[in-house]
This record gives sequence, structure tokens and C-alpha cells, in this order.
Amino acid sequence: MFGLCDECKEIKIESGSNEDTIEYFQWQVTKEERIIKGEKKLVKLTKKVTVTSKVKDLKISKADDISSIVLVCRTEMIKRTSTPT
Repeated sequence: MFGLCDECKEIKIESGSNEDTIEYFQWQVTKEERIIKGEKKLVKLTKKVTVTSKVKDLKISKADDISSIVLVCRTEMIKRTSTPT
């Protein structure tokens, strides 16, 4: 989806130093109390929030995500190759 928006398709992504602070948007599920038909109810809403983070923290979190994906792929591969045919 990167580059499809008319407003941001020309933006160039630059890698910063590990100590640089960056802001980006992320969709997050939040819970709020609302009054619905006279009763207080807890509802879940998806909101676009601004997140502030250091470049090094993003690199670490993405590395963890990739490690998890690789582990699942390896496990599935082992299951397939060890299954008798």
C-alpha cells in the first residue's frame, strides 16, 4: 500500500540513526464506555493514533516479528518433511 496515497506517494523513506525519534500512525483497538439506550456499555473502537518511537526500538520490534515468522516457517517445514508418505 505504500505509495498509493496521492498525498504521500512522493515521500522518500530515509533510514535515521538509532537515536532519532520518529512519529508514525498506527491503528489500535481501544475500549471506551458509552451510554447506549440508557445503559453504560464498554465498546471497542479502532482508532488511528500517533506513535512516537526511537529508530532502534522499531528495528528491535521488527526483528522480533521476523524471528517469530521464521520460527513458524521452519516448524511447518520440519512437519512437512518428517511426515511419512
